[in-house]
Amino acid sequence: MFPSKTKMPTAILACLFFLGAVLRLVWLSDMEFFSDQQGIFRHAMGPLWNPDKNWVQNGLGIVTSVGVLSPGLTYWIYQIPAKIFSLDSPLELTLFLRLTNVAALAGFLFFALRVVERAEREVWLWAWALLLVNPFAVFFQRRLWPPSIFPIFACFLLIAWWRRDRVWGAFLLGLLGALIAQIHLLAGLFWASLLLWAWANRAQRASFLWRPLLLGAALGAIPAIPWLVYMIGVIQEGIGVGERHWEVAHQLRFWRYWFTQPFGLLLTYFLEPGGYFREYLAMPKLAGQATHLVLAIHTLVGALLLLFVGVLIRALLKLICAARKERSWSAISAAFWGSSNTDSAVNAAFLGYGLSMMLKTFYVFRHYLILTAPLEFAWLARSALRANLLWGRRGLALLWVLQLGMTIFLLIYIHQNGGAPGAEYGHTYREQLRMGEWTTNNNPIYHRDTFKPKKREQGIPQTFEF
Repeated sequence: MFPSKTKMPTAILACLFFLGAVLRLVWLSDMEFFSDQQGIFRHAMGPLWNPDKNWVQNGLGIVTSVGVLSPGLTYWIYQIPAKIFSLDSPLELTLFLRLTNVAALAGFLFFALRVVERAEREVWLWAWALLLVNPFAVFFQRRLWPPSIFPIFACFLLIAWWRRDRVWGAFLLGLLGALIAQIHLLAGLFWASLLLWAWANRAQRASFLWRPLLLGAALGAIPAIPWLVYMIGVIQEGIGVGERHWEVAHQLRFWRYWFTQPFGLLLTYFLEPGGYFREYLAMPKLAGQATHLVLAIHTLVGALLLLFVGVLIRALLKLICAARKERSWSAISAAFWGSSNTDSAVNAAFLGYGLSMMLKTFYVFRHYLILTAPLEFAWLARSALRANLLWGRRGLALLWVLQLGMTIFLLIYIHQNGGAPGAEYGHTYREQLRMGEWTTNNNPIYHRDTFKPKKREQGIPQTFEF
């Protein structure tokens, strides 16, 4: 799809971009809309300043998974656009989010064509192409949620990191790092991993301009002042910040997600519990009979993942054997730190961010990887292209087609079934309107587990037929 020695026709890139946009914008009312989304919408409709609260309370956001309040930017990222563009319905607010993520797709394409070094351009074009159709990327970018707005920040963050040797790049890198940490605290951990990894690499240490970077970070931290005051109080009062789970350290969740999400595997995340995933695997129907085409697609993708892991293990063993034979570990050191910006950024996310996530001893969730998504796909594309086996361009092209099928059928399944009641996805917004569970004036909080999975007649429901 992306030959290294020829220019990609603009028409092909435009068609791919259009496809990615359609996958994110189609069936707008099929969005997830349980308590998290309803709370975000309510706050977006509220005033930026509540006179009944003091300045610290007005600067606080949603409750985090560890039990403390987050900075106010978690609300403001939707509240401010809602005021500027007069967005007064859940559909309009969700459309704004999705258009932002479509703009991020255009930004990533610009990054791949104009910012990345020519030698790494094919890697990033493949990463961009996979990002367009990957089911996790598509569905996370369709969800009204603070982390779902990360792609546009990730785009500018990567551009700034690539240009950190320039004043504007270093300043923007610091500014964005401070802002994304206020949207999700762990995003600040990822930003710190990028900085520390490049600084620890002697070959790249001189590329940092620390003064503009720190100036940008200080400016970006200004909105977090109320939250910092609040956290001082939390610490002084000895309030706990959530239970630590030391057993999660050995579960390696971050790396399990890192390996499976770029392949689009384990979509049970959206469709379980309730047996919906089995129904999804049985799609589509042909003459009233389940074809299990989606199951076949998942089986092929699983085989590609196993092949990919085998190729990685083979490459690692060859590297170790060569180092032992030459009695020099310089090649392993170079592979560890990275010899290019792409290598360094990918390793900072895979090793630096991954290790810090493991050691923090809180549960790791899939959405923690939304910000790192471009790097996951760059890691996959880079490894596949360097292997120069079946896992080259042909393997990546096959994976792209298979993931497109997975995403399309998942969109159809959600549309036909009104979501997945009782599962992670819950009832769609459209289904809640139909059942009278949501009105803009009198809207009870809807939790995704309010409704038990629907009882169905034996067999596969009518979802999609040729």
